[in-house]
Amino acid sequence: MERFGFKEKWIGWIKECVTTTSISVLVNGSLTKDFIPDKELRQGLIKGAEIGNNGMNLTDLQFADDTIIFYQADWGKVVNIKRLLRCFKLISRLKINFHTSIVGGVRVDDSLLDDFSLVSNCKAYKFPVKYRGLPLEANPRLKKTWQPVLQKLKSKLASWKRKFLSFGGRLTFVKSVLSALPIYYFLICRVLVAEIDKIRSGFLWRDNDVEKKLHLVKWEKMTKGKEFGGLGLRNIRVMNDAFI
Repeated sequence: MERFGFKEKWIGWIKECVTTTSISVLVNGSLTKDFIPDKELRQGLIKGAEIGNNGMNLTDLQFADDTIIFYQADWGKVVNIKRLLRCFKLISRLKINFHTSIVGGVRVDDSLLDDFSLVSNCKAYKFPVKYRGLPLEANPRLKKTWQPVLQKLKSKLASWKRKFLSFGGRLTFVKSVLSALPIYYFLICRVLVAEIDKIRSGFLWRDNDVEKKLHLVKWEKMTKGKEFGGLGLRNIRVMNDAFI
């Protein structure tokens, strides 16, 4: 909390809530005796994976409606994950769709991965895999990695659309579609930012992909807010830096 800039007084409030509050757990419909949590919120069932040079431990990631859990490739950890999901199902009364869940391994023997998938009732996913339309093992610094993103952007710009749209209509289309799509591919290669801006600018000013037309306003000015004389278009480079 200190690293995120929270003040000492606010941190003290949160610490007070966590360390002095008594809680109980619902087991089979009955409450246990009250107890005070005095260790930490996570109890260490999952060791996770170490990443980076500083030995950061990563146990889970969440993005949109996806949750990724990292654990060591041994039977004990697989059983623990299964138990946690089972407890979640009983407490929340929500059914888990294991058919849409996957188990993937990094440097894990294929036969062992298949056994894990049977125990977990999930599909075994072997690399290379795609996430949000992009291959996970690909180098994000290479332009060719991002070709699917460019193709998706261009597919949104069927040539007939711009002919029947006014400038205001094109501006709305650029804001709502072309500026929103890169959010789902937030770690965009910097080289690709210029390509995306070129596509957005071309759709806004040109009638087709063949004829060239003079751009009446610089793109840098158009990405400024309306209060600063711009049109409020999203700056993909700034947005990308913020996500990173």
